[in-house]
Amino acid sequence: MSLLYECINTVIAVLISISSGMPNHAASIQLCVQKLRILIEDSDQNLKYLGLLAMSKILKTHPKSVQAHKDLILQCLEDKDESIRLRALDLLYGMVSKKESDGNREETDDPHGQSGGNDLPGRTFE
Repeated sequence: MSLLYECINTVIAVLISISSGMPNHAASIQLCVQKLRILIEDSDQNLKYLGLLAMSKILKTHPKSVQAHKDLILQCLEDKDESIRLRALDLLYGMVSKKESDGNREETDDPHGQSGGNDLPGRTFE
């Protein structure tokens, strides 16, 4: 399983580094996320942690692929290992922040060129 993680991690690194030059690699990302799910579901805490860590890397560029596995990540919040719980919480926070920032951008963009009232561009309020 450690070899599986190393392969997935390498694929993720390559796909993220060439993402601008490669038009469509969503299928490869989906495959990586599916394999990471196997690691997260494993009883080995180290593999579970590494799976969540790799999901965090994918979240930055392909949030929808990771959000599809929110149920599994939520289950990790009840894990006995504190580091697993913290990693899952960090991942969920990243999902919400990414979703919120995309939603706030749409709300503040006015087609008539007027500002949505946000005096501090790039800053969101919760």
